[in-house]
Amino acid sequence: MNEWLSLGEMIDCLKSNDYAEDEEKEWVVRWVDEKLVFTFLNNKGGRQTLYLNDLKKKWRVIRTYVTYEEAFKAHMQQKKTITYHHNGNLKYTFKHELEPGQFKEIYYDSINLHEMLSKKWTIDD
Repeated sequence: MNEWLSLGEMIDCLKSNDYAEDEEKEWVVRWVDEKLVFTFLNNKGGRQTLYLNDLKKKWRVIRTYVTYEEAFKAHMQQKKTITYHHNGNLKYTFKHELEPGQFKEIYYDSINLHEMLSKKWTIDD
């Protein structure tokens, strides 16, 4: 995601494997042990207080990409939703609870196995 979000939108979009940064790159935010942790970078992580003006900042979520193997392990064993990021805005999301036929879209778009194995995947919880 490269779009700038409000604090609330960022929290809604932030997944467990991702992190977010503010416009000035002063703060990094991530989920740690089911807690949202804000780290202030300009003080080597020492400042932990958010001020009112910090809440007005814009944020960008940085996705953490995984390999095909990691994504499918999470999909099959942990029943996670995964997304294949082919290029630009072309992506495919696979939900564990849906029927196996959801993978046919990749076939119809002529995406080959090599592309799937070498491109970016995310685990979407």
